[in-house]
Amino acid sequence: MLKFFQAVLGANGATVMEALSKASEELGNYLTPRIIVGWLRQTDYGDVEIPDGCPLSKLSKNGYGYFGVGSIEGVDYSFQNASEEHVTAVIAVASKQEIKPVEVKDVDLARLAKTIDLLLSANKLHKAIPKAPANQYERTQTASNLQPEEPIQPEAVQPARNKTKGNKIPQIPGLKKPKPLDIVQKPLKVTKSEATKSCDVCGQRMFLNDTFVGCTCFKPLAKNVKTSVVQNDLLLTFDSDWDQDSVLALIGSLKDGR
Repeated sequence: MLKFFQAVLGANGATVMEALSKASEELGNYLTPRIIVGWLRQTDYGDVEIPDGCPLSKLSKNGYGYFGVGSIEGVDYSFQNASEEHVTAVIAVASKQEIKPVEVKDVDLARLAKTIDLLLSANKLHKAIPKAPANQYERTQTASNLQPEEPIQPEAVQPARNKTKGNKIPQIPGLKKPKPLDIVQKPLKVTKSEATKSCDVCGQRMFLNDTFVGCTCFKPLAKNVKTSVVQNDLLLTFDSDWDQDSVLALIGSLKDGR
């Protein structure tokens, strides 16, 4: 499943999850189905792009569930109106992955699940950013010598008059101006002792010289955080790229789930 992990989590995220799978059989049994479920939840409605390493040949999503075709041990298998759990089982079985119950604390699994969703979101956002072409001047033709055209006298155009008195925009009776949506998360206060903690998933520290730089799990969103020193604490200010789940995952890593 390494190719699938790299496709949906990114190279760094896949390395961390692969290391966790090898270090703990219990976590390994949990990681594969949870990553598949998280990927399915973040796919858009309509035809779904099949990532590398996924045994499905076709997958679509709508309000009734998932429709798709895959191959299990050389035999074609199709499903329709299937739940995400059913599709996860199909992918796992087709990839020869066993799904077993785990005996890990629920709080640890919840924290790991938030980290997985954060890595999935960051990788999806990274893929959505358009990339510049390798050579934007490729296949250009040499321009022929052009003769300058005679200058054209611009036409005088009178600006339109505003017929409203006092240049005020008329208001529709009974219609209130909608308030803008506040999607920016509240600042987070972090103590100096909390800033020295290492991430429970990748084992890296998140702060350097009183500045949030992020570990492997949070590095994709680190540039969207402003760090301020307030007395003996650090204040993290997030921009709109941080959603509530991302902030909760960070709080769980820094403050032991509080």
